[in-house]
Amino acid sequence: MSSRLLLSDFATPYDIMVGFWAKQSIMYDSQGEYIDSIPGSVAVYWKKKGKIIHFREDLLEDATSAGKRYSHHATIAKLTRSEFDLTVKGKFASGGSPAVQVTGREARPDVYHFHLKISNEGHWYNTHYFLSQNERHIMGPFVPAKEDGEIAYIVTQTLTRVSYQIPKRYKRDLQPSS
Repeated sequence: MSSRLLLSDFATPYDIMVGFWAKQSIMYDSQGEYIDSIPGSVAVYWKKKGKIIHFREDLLEDATSAGKRYSHHATIAKLTRSEFDLTVKGKFASGGSPAVQVTGREARPDVYHFHLKISNEGHWYNTHYFLSQNERHIMGPFVPAKEDGEIAYIVTQTLTRVSYQIPKRYKRDLQPSS
């Protein structure tokens, strides 16, 4: 673990993720060519400290034009607007929502690996790397279920923690998928 994170107590796996984050998502095609960018927000909070954590990602309300550009990538739109609960058991976490099944592993307190299975559409593999307590990068490929392991898109995200407190409007029960 890097010394920059030793100043904080992140002995509880996944605790470093808690907070309200500003997000910039960038999507590339399978050849690494830039497709689009979308701003958003991420709210992560404990429903039961050390046991159940809630993730919620949203597009910014004024990002409608970006949402329209993403609309032909319905699966990627689901990834950038996802919400799920994870049950944490040490460094391993699993759970999801009706639309996505998620497993996660803490490799060290500043590196996490996740696998998101989106219904029958495919798999998104991503790695969260914390540059500091308040900045993290996420990157990973999306592999469609029918493409025999070929990468269709690569999604990268840069997140900056805005607050450890979650605005009340971002806390809610897990919503059914539409």
